[in-house]
Formats: sequence, structure tokens, C-alpha cells
Amino acid sequence: MLGKIIGIEIISHLLKKKGASKLLDTNFGKYLEASIVMGLSEPTLLRYASDDAITYYQGIINGEYDDTQKARATDMLNNWLKEVQKEIGDNVLKYLVRKIEIASRFVQ
Repeated sequence: MLGKIIGIEIISHLLKKKGASKLLDTNFGKYLEASIVMGLSEPTLLRYASDDAITYYQGIINGEYDDTQKARATDMLNNWLKEVQKEIGDNVLKYLVRKIEIASRFVQ
């Protein structure tokens, strides 16, 4: 294992690249950012990723950032993170239902 990379670190790295902030300011970019910081690849870590993301965006909202950055952080918290959480939750539920259906075949 190469180590755990936190989604927020990926976003910070992306923002250093030319044109990345323009992409991340689109609806697709915000969804992409929320997906990355929430750790879509590991749904079992959703709670920890969620806590880290909330702390990150709350830090921007309460910190010494300009109004544009604060408004974006508020949008990420109130809209995009919730959307990704819902999708992850829906996917986990579908996964569990499939597993229960499979397991029920072996139980009398």
C-alpha cells in the first residue's frame, strides 16, 4: 500500500494547476471536488471523509478568506457534499440489498 491520500490534499494539488480553479468552479467541477473529498473509492470511510470535508469547508467559511471563497465553501457544504453523500448512501444500500438477496438463497 502506497499510503492514504486525503481527498482535500488532491483538491489542493489540483488548484495549483493552470485552469483547475476554472474547472472546479463549474457544476461538474464542484461535483467532482465533492466526490474526491468524500472519498468515493472507499465508501466505508465515508464518515471520516465527511468529517474532514466539513472541517475543511467550515475553516474557509470561518477563516480569513474572501467572500467568493466563503460563498463557494458554503455552497460545497450545503449542496454538493450532501448530493455526493446521498449517492454514496444509495449505492451502499443497493449493494447491501444485493448481498442480502444472495445470502437469503442459502438460508432456510
